[in-house]
Amino acid sequence: MRTIDLLNRLGLIEPAVMCMFMNRIFNYIIISLLAAVALGTVGCKSAKMRDADEAYDRGEYDAAATIYRKVYNKLTAREDRWMRGEAAFQLGECYRHLNQASRASAAYQNALRYEYEDSMAIFYLAEALHHEGKYKEAIEQY
Repeated sequence: MRTIDLLNRLGLIEPAVMCMFMNRIFNYIIISLLAAVALGTVGCKSAKMRDADEAYDRGEYDAAATIYRKVYNKLTAREDRWMRGEAAFQLGECYRHLNQASRASAAYQNALRYEYEDSMAIFYLAEALHHEGKYKEAIEQY
């Protein structure tokens, strides 16, 4: 037998107090469920990025590029600026592996615009510009 039921049967706890206690438990359950749902939706962004990373690791560059592009377009908040730079760099990597120099150079330029920290982005941008035949721009980046 539960403690609350025992106290109620012995007359040591009033029904009004019992009702308040049950409402409080109900509120805690509702708040916990809402917190779980909120935490679940926060993980969706990284899950998409994870999906793209997995496709990239498997060598499925076209599929990875599609996912990275969707992730890049979803990240519009100022706080997500660093993540947008990372998505742009990875998008450039996909296009580089697919030999699509013009798309790769645009993606690398976006990565640099969003202050992506890896210096290889500059090198790969120069290579992409070189493959496009834009030699003056490529020299500036080298």
